[in-house]
Amino acid sequence: MSTAKWTRMPGKDVRWHTSEAQSQKLTEFAGELGAIDEFTSTNGVHAIHVLICSDGGVISYELGDGKWLHTLQMKTIFRQRVFEMNLVPIEKLGQYLNDAKNTLQSNDTEI
Repeated sequence: MSTAKWTRMPGKDVRWHTSEAQSQKLTEFAGELGAIDEFTSTNGVHAIHVLICSDGGVISYELGDGKWLHTLQMKTIFRQRVFEMNLVPIEKLGQYLNDAKNTLQSNDTEI
C-alpha cells in the first residue's frame, strides 16, 4: 500500500484514507496485491471496490468525475464497514468476515 499516502482518519485508530480524492482506481495501484471485487452502491449510482488484505482491507468509493476515495482499515472495522454498506458478501469475503468475528469474540473472552 506504499504507492498511496495514507492519513489516519480523525478520531479513528484503525482506519486510514488517502488524503485526497484520487484519479486512480484501486485496480490501477493495488491490483497486483490480490483480487479486487467490484460492487455497486445501494443507490445503484457509484462503484465500490474491495480488496481483502491479511489484516484488514481496502474499500474504495467512486465519488464521481473520475475521482475515488480509498480507505484502509483493520480487520474488525473492515468487517463492520462491509456490513454497513450492505455489500453482498462473496464466499471468500464471508469466510474472512467470519474469521474476523471469531477473532474478535476470542479476544473478548480473554479480557
